[in-house]
Amino acid sequence: SQSGDGHALAGARCLELGAGLGLVGLAAARYLGAQRVVLSDLEEMQPLLQRNIELNDMSATCEARTLVWGDALPEELETPFDVVLAADVIYPTTG
Repeated sequence: SQSGDGHALAGARCLELGAGLGLVGLAAARYLGAQRVVLSDLEEMQPLLQRNIELNDMSATCEARTLVWGDALPEELETPFDVVLAADVIYPTTG
């Protein structure tokens, strides 16, 4: 349901899984009112995620974090999230 201001994620703390470029999480913060968004992906994606956060001037509401599925959850991600976002999170790794 939407909040009174019309933004579906107004005030929410969101975790984006397999963020890739971070488009979904950045849009959640910029256009849907999310208060805080953690864009998570593998270590090799961190420079790109950080760069996209900076290019979009979203450092106040978004952060990039490494999250490897199957590994122990990093301590900074153990706090509860209101919403988990995922878009196109699986892909073939072999040809």
